[in-house]
This record gives sequence, C-alpha cells and structure tokens, in this order.
Amino acid sequence: MPIHIRGSYFFVSPGEPSFLVSSNFTNYLELGRPGTDDFFLVAYIQEKQHLIDAALFNPEGKPQCRIVRNHIDTIYDGDWKVKTIVDGGFIVTNSRDNVLAKVALKGDVCLIEGDFYNRARELVAKGEGGDFLIFKGPAVIGKSGLSRGIVIGG
Repeated sequence: MPIHIRGSYFFVSPGEPSFLVSSNFTNYLELGRPGTDDFFLVAYIQEKQHLIDAALFNPEGKPQCRIVRNHIDTIYDGDWKVKTIVDGGFIVTNSRDNVLAKVALKGDVCLIEGDFYNRARELVAKGEGGDFLIFKGPAVIGKSGLSRGIVIGG
C-alpha cells in the first residue's frame, strides 16, 4: 500500500522561499548525484534566492546543456539559451522555442517544469501542472547542513 505525503514542509517554513516537489515544500532537491551521475538536477536556496544547477539530457539520452546557478555554463547539443521570466525564474529554450526546462516563481514558491531524462533515456522526473514528480532515484528532498530529508534510492 503506497504512502502519500502532501502539504508538508521539509527544512522550510510557510512563507519562506521553497520548491514545490511531490506536493510538498522544501528548501532543497537533488536528483542524481552531482559529480558522479551524468544527469543531475540540484535546486537550492541561497540568500533567499532560488538556484538551479543541472546537467540536462533530451529524451534520446543526449546531453543538451549544463546549468550553473541559473545560467547556462556549457551547451553540448543545440542552441539552448536561458530567457528570464518577468515575474521571476527562467526558461531554457532554443531558437525553435522548444522548452527544455522552466523554473517559475509563484510568490516564494519555485515551480520546476519540464521532462527530465538521464543518459539511459529514462524519465527521471516531470514537472507540470504546478507540481514536480520524481520517478527514479537517487533523490533527496530537503537538506539542512549534513541532515538529509527524504532520500529515495540511495
């Protein structure tokens, strides 16, 4: 029987900057293992600012770009660029307006949107409709110092 946790706050309080992950609010999200796995996405709060570091792949398992602190650091394939959203956040898009990822702010809550694949062409996570769902670990939801919140597969 599955267990569902909704509306909880992990290492964050209501009204503080947070990310919406699996219907819960958190200060930190880690998918994959940065420095070890090809694919990773790390979303964190630093000085009340929402930041993303990621290595993004397309559905065919090809690396597309690497994002460091909300900016494209490296483009591996295509003509990806970061467009700033007026109300806060950004969209990673190309000249044909294909969206690889979107990070939007709704007040203090950050929503991550897009389909996130690893090199093995597996759908790791999907953000749409105001929520972010994780399908494959390893993942960490919430972190404070060395304390990790919910750990999936690792």
